[in-house]
Formats: sequence, structure tokens, C-alpha cells
Amino acid sequence: MPESCQKVAEQKESKVTLDDVNGNGGKTPAYAYFFEFIPYLFLAALGVVLGKILAVFRKKEIRNRMMASSFSMFRQNVQILLGFLLMGSVLYFLSILIAALIYRKDMLSAANLGYYLLNSYVDMLAALEFAFIIGLLVKEEKRVDMIITPLSLGICFLCGVFVPQAVLSDSVQKVASFLPVHWYEKVNNLLIDHAEITGEVGQQVWQGIGIQVLFLFALAGIVLAIVKYKQQER
Repeated sequence: MPESCQKVAEQKESKVTLDDVNGNGGKTPAYAYFFEFIPYLFLAALGVVLGKILAVFRKKEIRNRMMASSFSMFRQNVQILLGFLLMGSVLYFLSILIAALIYRKDMLSAANLGYYLLNSYVDMLAALEFAFIIGLLVKEEKRVDMIITPLSLGICFLCGVFVPQAVLSDSVQKVASFLPVHWYEKVNNLLIDHAEITGEVGQQVWQGIGIQVLFLFALAGIVLAIVKYKQQER
């Protein structure tokens, strides 16, 4: 026993080299957490603020004045949508500006920053349409908070915003795949794991963003269907 212990002690130290798989020294960059949680900001903030604005527009006295206007209902809805887009874009750029001030060079020098920005902007557009749908369906302004808060929390838990997608069961992820936030988080996870987006990883990233764009068209179709139904109802 003493001899064996002495031999072990005399052995040279072994060096272990770890591969930098994700291009970030094997670590998750701090700014990645900002992009990971930003869907909740968009869903909650845009849902409450813009949902309430649209609910106000649907009040009887305001609706009657709008119907008496020389502008068609289609033109009015387009202008409201453009207003929503402006407000959503302002919130988006303010959020990115704050993140840039906090993380500075680490974020601004990231090779895949453009993918982060594109992915998060598409997610913001989906949150806008979500807010528009809620505003069309909810009749009373005070009920917007009651609906948006649990709904946005539920979506974020289901899609992997608050809980990593890796720990979610396959059945949960299958259900979540019918929501655009799920695909946003899938792309975000790919960006975390790969600093440089090339080859098969690039295809997966663009596929995830493309699916989110398809969701935008689907949500836009739902908005148009609700607007048409509301017009016939009047």
C-alpha cells in the first residue's frame, strides 16, 4: 500500500483541455439572459398598455364617433395597427438601448448580435398582434389586466422563458410549439450555444425565425377575422 501511494504521488499532473464549443469560453454570455426573458416584457407591457388603448376605442361613445367619421373602418384599423407598430418599436429600441448600456462591449461585439436583434424584433411583432387580439375581444378596460397577467405568465412558463426548455417534457414542448414564443426561445438557445452561426445551425436559426413569421401571418388572419365579425355584429 505505501509503495502504491508513493507511485501515485510521483505521477505527473495531467492537463485537461476543454473545447470552446459555443465561442464564449464555454460560458453563457450575460446579455443572453436579457434576450431570454424579453418575451415576457413584450407580452405583459404591450398586452396591458395597447390592450387597454384598444378597449377604450371600443367604448360605445367613441365607437359611434369613429363610425360617423369619413374614414372607413378598414382605414381606421390600419391606422391603429400602425400606431401599435410605432409604440412597439419604441419599446423595443428602448429595451435594446438599455441592454447595450448595461452589457456594453460584450453585447455590441457579439458575432451573432444581428440574429438576436432580428429574433427579438419578430417576437415583439407577435406580442403586438397578441395585444391587438386581446383588445378586440375584451370589452371592459379593467379586465385587460386580469387576462393579460396570467396569460403572459402561462405562455412564458410553457414556452421556456422562465423554465429552460431542456427540462420541459416532450408533451409540454409539443403543446408549446403552437406558440411563437416557443420558437423564439429555441432560436435564442441556439444563439447561446453558438457564437458563430453557420451551416446546419444557421439553417435551424432561420427555420425558427421563419416559423415565427408564419405565426405573424396566422395571427394577422385571426385579427382580420375578428374585425370582420365585429363589423357584421354592428
